[in-house]
Amino acid sequence: MSKPPTPQGISRLLAKAGFERAEPTSYRVMGARQYTEGFHVVTDHQGSAVRVTWWPPSHSADDALAKNAEMLLAYGDELAEVGWTVTVRPHKVVVTAGEDTP
Repeated sequence: MSKPPTPQGISRLLAKAGFERAEPTSYRVMGARQYTEGFHVVTDHQGSAVRVTWWPPSHSADDALAKNAEMLLAYGDELAEVGWTVTVRPHKVVVTAGEDTP
């Protein structure tokens, strides 16, 4: 089995594939920091997995749920191509080490 994925590695791979990363803005709404549209990558609660989510732009349109599903499937496809084991869920992609992972 290969080494587990890291948020940094997954983030680099998605950025290299041309996906936009969610970046913090200087705006806050009710104390919560706002982000630009794009992917967000963190260690999943499982510890050896990485969670990828898509963040809509602040004040997003009604089609944000459809766009969320579209982006998560696109992230999942890209990550599966390089050998990661990918599970696409309604609001996140969970990435774990696969047999053919680099």
